[in-house]
Amino acid sequence: MRRRCCVRSDDRQHAQRAVWAHARPADLRKGYDGLYGLVTEGMARDPLSGDLYLFVNRERTRAKVLLWDGTGLCIYQKRLEEGRFASLWKRTSRKWH
Repeated sequence: MRRRCCVRSDDRQHAQRAVWAHARPADLRKGYDGLYGLVTEGMARDPLSGDLYLFVNRERTRAKVLLWDGTGLCIYQKRLEEGRFASLWKRTSRKWH
């Protein structure tokens, strides 16, 4: 299951960009190549499309966003000191959905 929503970017062209959330917890030790692989293999998307790809760890206390800005890949990350991000998945027994 993939979730998508459209947001307007703040660039000069005001192009539409989609935000794709990885539907399972991600190992956020991954860098550019690892996140690129999650997008291409796990989400069947093109990381160089200009869309944003969101990854959250199992505890939902950290998140990373992968973005191609036209000149290279960018990773934005956030760590919560309190609370958790909203769940992007549900767990039934030992499987993630």
